[in-house]
Amino acid sequence: MFDDLKLYLSSIRKRLEKVHDGDAPLDLFMEEICRIAVENWTDRDDNLPDLTTEQINTAVIRVLTRNYSEN
Repeated sequence: MFDDLKLYLSSIRKRLEKVHDGDAPLDLFMEEICRIAVENWTDRDDNLPDLTTEQINTAVIRVLTRNYSEN
């Protein structure tokens, strides 16, 4: 089960590296995605960490809001 989480986060990081445009540090995006993925992994009956499109959008909004409020 832990390997599923690790594999998913690694896959997401690779995808983000390809499309990252520098609006906010990649590590901030990964921090939010990791938090949601862990919640999914622990709360779902199937133990899958996969984020929905809505969850990914939520993570992006949180990161951009946090990044711009710090500047």
